[in-house]
Amino acid sequence: MRQDAVHLLAIARVLSLRDFTPDPRRLQLKKLRAMVAHTWRHHEAYARWWRQHGCDPVPIRGWDDFSRLPVIGKMHFRELAAGEHLAANYRTRDLLQHLTSGSTGIPFRVERTVFEDRRLGAYRLRERFLAGLRPGDLRVSLKSGMMSYEGGRKSYEHPPWMKWGLFRRVGLNHIALGPEGVLRKLRELRPNALGGHADAMFRLCLESPPGALGDLRLKFVSAGVQTVTPDMYQRFCDAFGCPVYVTYGVSEFNLVSTQCAHTGLHHLNEEGLIVEVLKDGRPARDGEHGEVVATNLDVYSMPFIRYAIDDWATMGPDRCPCGRPVRTLREIQGRVAELFHFSGGRKIHPLQLINPLLAFVGWMREYRVVQTARDRVEIWFDTLRGAPEDAVAQVEDAVGAKAPAGVRVQALRRAIPPLPERGKNKMFQSLGPEEPVRA
Repeated sequence: MRQDAVHLLAIARVLSLRDFTPDPRRLQLKKLRAMVAHTWRHHEAYARWWRQHGCDPVPIRGWDDFSRLPVIGKMHFRELAAGEHLAANYRTRDLLQHLTSGSTGIPFRVERTVFEDRRLGAYRLRERFLAGLRPGDLRVSLKSGMMSYEGGRKSYEHPPWMKWGLFRRVGLNHIALGPEGVLRKLRELRPNALGGHADAMFRLCLESPPGALGDLRLKFVSAGVQTVTPDMYQRFCDAFGCPVYVTYGVSEFNLVSTQCAHTGLHHLNEEGLIVEVLKDGRPARDGEHGEVVATNLDVYSMPFIRYAIDDWATMGPDRCPCGRPVRTLREIQGRVAELFHFSGGRKIHPLQLINPLLAFVGWMREYRVVQTARDRVEIWFDTLRGAPEDAVAQVEDAVGAKAPAGVRVQALRRAIPPLPERGKNKMFQSLGPEEPVRA
């Protein structure tokens, strides 16, 4: 109970508007110095990576020292020995696990303490409060059901203050429920706000009766996880009849940015992260595209310092015209989840076939789910050391159990070829819907 009270006070501090700083870069540098010093002392892998690049990062005197640290990626962590991804002084702690399939098709486990996780979540919650949410309101989040593959702690999903009627949140598995089931649950719950997977909201808009979503009378909708195209955004506005905000988040960092209600730019989470957009290794200027690299300033257990998210974005102005003292993004090249369309008009969400692969995070290096024919799906994957001899059979059985009847699933243990387009490699490739039969 005492620990929960401490966590609640920390969340309340983040939610306080007085916690905004007029000079976020100064705050970032202060937090960065503490983060790098701790990581240098307690994280052998980071110390090794930094030494290999000729960096002695203690102390960080300024931004020039920071920019000399090497950019690392997911595969740096995936190739570490067991336990090396954590700081040594956190390895005996009870940590939360977040498994992510990632749109790169590389399964990955992110770990942090409950306090760190709640601190990251508080930044996201504060943006909801700025949008009009209140402590007693109910939020519904559309999720993919990935928690069932994580083995996550259910007690964390329902912290004590929800019993007190504070910060209430309910997750709905939109893959299991489908649009009709989601709409039915929303009518039962009558939430004040809706968030989660953009593609689930889009499908909900397409398949719900006219006026049904507007009748929910939501305060706002927050769409994320996948890229929100202009067409999707307009459909959300028309269907829900309330303000719509686009959020940009990743499992390693939680909230990266939130769309400004006044300008349409994306406010970076400057108090919790340092976000860089790098073009040919240098900071991108306003209007330039580049690779997104981020540093988490609040997580010491599994630090991410100059970590490439594998996303591309367009840099915005250093200060939003709305007056908020934060840097911005103009556009995010993220993920657009497409449905798998099978014969007879059947369709499923890609994560229905992808989530089972998270069970193999210990030995699966990378994967791609490829629809090669109308009723045929291939699982391309390669492995790390220690993969079982029957890996192909395990993958086929796991994915095949989730595939529609009559759809053949074949697993192929092979190298994953890069896609020609810039940015993220898709974790899946699907065929479009069948062409209608013409008379």
